[in-house]
Amino acid sequence: MSSHSDLNGPSKSASQAIAELLTSYHELNADFLDERSEAPTPLEFMRSVASNRPFVVRKGISHWAASQKWNADYLKQKMGNQPVEVAMTPFGNADSIVQSPSDGCSYLAMPYTTHEAFDEFLDHVLVREMHQQPGNVRYAQTQNDNLRDEYSSLYSDVETDIPWARIALGQSPDAINLWIGNSSSVTALHRDNYENIYCQIVGSPLSWKT
Repeated sequence: MSSHSDLNGPSKSASQAIAELLTSYHELNADFLDERSEAPTPLEFMRSVASNRPFVVRKGISHWAASQKWNADYLKQKMGNQPVEVAMTPFGNADSIVQSPSDGCSYLAMPYTTHEAFDEFLDHVLVREMHQQPGNVRYAQTQNDNLRDEYSSLYSDVETDIPWARIALGQSPDAINLWIGNSSSVTALHRDNYENIYCQIVGSPLSWKT
């Protein structure tokens, strides 16, 4: 009697299966990011959603008040010492797989969260970026519709929705979040089960592809 492995060959390791999956993905998908100089139509947006292809709209929010006004002085003037939730980690990699120095095992590590006065939080983020000071990395990263809650003082500086996305998806956004960090803030590679529109107001995101 033949075993399962005799009939189908030796079983693949998880790493081999993942490597083959990644190879197949890259063979079927272009390795460049689509860039647009103007906003897509709702139909064009849905085509991108259907094909699971991200894209960038250059200067797509340049008309927003936030794009024209937001800097450190303005943000501190609007927010003052209002308390905001802040994530703190040693290396900036919140919600990430880290290796424990005590037993060598890997764990999903959640950040330590606390509340700080906004002006103090922002000063820490800026000073660490400019002087690369050691210490814990602070990152405002809540995903609870915070722009309409703890950052509501800034909400009037952005549009309430993205028209072409609202029309295509048939609904207004479930949540509008504001994230503030610096180059030490790291988000692990992941996939969300819903459509996201990211609006970069200050600075620029960096990503690494492996």
